[in-house]
Amino acid sequence: MLDKGLINPYGKHPGLVFPDDEAVSVLTPALKKRIAGTADQMQTSKVKMETARYREDGWRVLFAVRGTLFTNSLLPALLVAALSAALAGLHLFFDKWIRFHDTPHTLAIMPVALMLVFRSNFSYDRWLTGRTAIGQFVFASRCLVIKGPSCLCGPQHLVKQQSEKVARIVMATMIATRHSVQSRPSEEKTASVEEKAAMTKLRCWELRHYLMDAEMRQVRESAVPVPLTLNRLLYATLVEPLSPNSRVQYKWCTAVDDLAKHAGDLLAAWQGMMKIANTSIPFVYVHTLEAVLTIWIATLPFALLDERVDMGWLTVPICMILAVLLFGINNVGKQIEDPFGNSPNDFDLVNFQTTLHNEFTGLIGKEPWATNEPFADEARG
Repeated sequence: MLDKGLINPYGKHPGLVFPDDEAVSVLTPALKKRIAGTADQMQTSKVKMETARYREDGWRVLFAVRGTLFTNSLLPALLVAALSAALAGLHLFFDKWIRFHDTPHTLAIMPVALMLVFRSNFSYDRWLTGRTAIGQFVFASRCLVIKGPSCLCGPQHLVKQQSEKVARIVMATMIATRHSVQSRPSEEKTASVEEKAAMTKLRCWELRHYLMDAEMRQVRESAVPVPLTLNRLLYATLVEPLSPNSRVQYKWCTAVDDLAKHAGDLLAAWQGMMKIANTSIPFVYVHTLEAVLTIWIATLPFALLDERVDMGWLTVPICMILAVLLFGINNVGKQIEDPFGNSPNDFDLVNFQTTLHNEFTGLIGKEPWATNEPFADEARG
């Protein structure tokens, strides 16, 4: 393959040794998860894969905790249990002093339930839209690498060189897209100077697996987001065979239009993912839901201890179970509303990257490269 070619980002390639001691050691665990090849990232990918394969676990999935509604709801449930136990004890000690009409409390669950359902549906729609954008990106990438060699004619080694260059830039675009959608401005703004420098160094280290020195200089010197710079490089690469002096030419006139459309699809997929990553659910909605839900759960022991109901000590387990369920449903929405992060239910973007790498390596290595075939008649005239 030409120079670097499609080398494995996780291997010990000469000149691209993973800079553990130099950069990774200064990063927080959250930042380490955003760099492919770190131990934290590999562990996160493993957890994501285990979570995604729940259908293979059968009945054992019932005993899972990581990535479920129990993950962030146990602590508030314990607080509710402590509150309900204290109220139940006081209620019995002071001869059933609690008087609380439960009808308003029962009616109040309706708006809480509607808001929970809306947030869960809205979050799942974001999750599904994110998966659609990833699928669009993967499809366009495959089309560029598969169709490219079939559209070209010329010396075999030059056709292979041109096709490999397209594949390299597509892979670099995949890495830059992952960096872009996993970037959290609020976290990186508070990062130290050393952490910011380390993240920049490690992100460039990932890109250097696929980009030549001249291409890396364009990335570093550009003032626009890296995916945009790489998309511009991709377009420039696709139109190279249109040059009269190029020894590699397209077999028909409209071939470049088809490939350029797929390059545009890469850009559209990145923009779709960025829209999800940068647009959160309106704060007023989240604040209202959290406040109403907390108030309803906190007043639940009073409703269960009213003299017309008086659940006694059963108030404690009932309140705890309802707290786990309601706070858990709310946390489900929190987990899946941003599907490009590093929680167990988020998409494993590094796995998509590795899959494309392996596919492109196989395609470029086994492609029956074109030779000096003449242009089609319609291409000549």
